[in-house]
Amino acid sequence: DNVRKIQAINEQKEPMVPEDLNAMIETCIQGTPKPTDRVIRFYYTPRPGLMIMGTALMKEVFCNLIGNAVKHSEGDLTIDISVDTSLRYGKKFYDVSIADNGPGIPDALKPKLFSRFQRGMTKAHGKGLGLFIVKSLVEQAGGDVTVADRVPGEPSKGVKFIVSLPAWEAGQ
Repeated sequence: DNVRKIQAINEQKEPMVPEDLNAMIETCIQGTPKPTDRVIRFYYTPRPGLMIMGTALMKEVFCNLIGNAVKHSEGDLTIDISVDTSLRYGKKFYDVSIADNGPGIPDALKPKLFSRFQRGMTKAHGKGLGLFIVKSLVEQAGGDVTVADRVPGEPSKGVKFIVSLPAWEAGQ
């Protein structure tokens, strides 16, 4: 499935269309598998009406990041999701922050994280393609994705991904 997604991204088979950012985030929160032996808390204040340009695959960006937070952690977990607005190059962007209080990501791994076949240190299953797909989709839409410590300077206290995407406004 991931190989097909990468192929679709590289071949740009999917047309870029206006997508509802809030709906994507809410769909991913609702669709995230929640283990029965732990408590997973989501904190997100919906922001209806935020539109971006993306393909039908764009939802994978948020589902992957939210799903990874659950998959690569143990015990109870809190996931904070927020959307802020910023201006870059005279254009409005939406900055989606997805932060969790899981095990975090060591500093040495952060620069390689979005490379193909790069896997973290957890026991979770995967081929190391998810974050490569995230980066590819975000860049295809004219945005960027970064990774940071949830608590600056303390990688073991969780991770924060920030996805910045250009806003779409009617009439563009």
